[in-house]
Amino acid sequence: MIFEPSKLASKDAEADAAYGFRVTNDHYRTENEISNVVASRDLKRMSDLGLLKPIGETRGRFYVATSILKNIYDRHQDASLAADPYELLRNDPFKRP
Repeated sequence: MIFEPSKLASKDAEADAAYGFRVTNDHYRTENEISNVVASRDLKRMSDLGLLKPIGETRGRFYVATSILKNIYDRHQDASLAADPYELLRNDPFKRP
């Protein structure tokens, strides 16, 4: 965990950014049911720590992952291939002829 639980309202923003999504104050606030002040504080803190990079000013501002956060994501990403999801369907004993 990057942050101590008491420091931020939620950790969703860093995960969303690591997956390549843009993080906005509105989305972060809505998803975590927090006030605008708390959302702004959290996003600024993550920016100050070098995890999120703010793009734009005022109303159009959004945040993306920095290279630091992307490196953390890449190091912990599961690179193994998923099993064939259709294998169960091919071997289904209850399948109608």
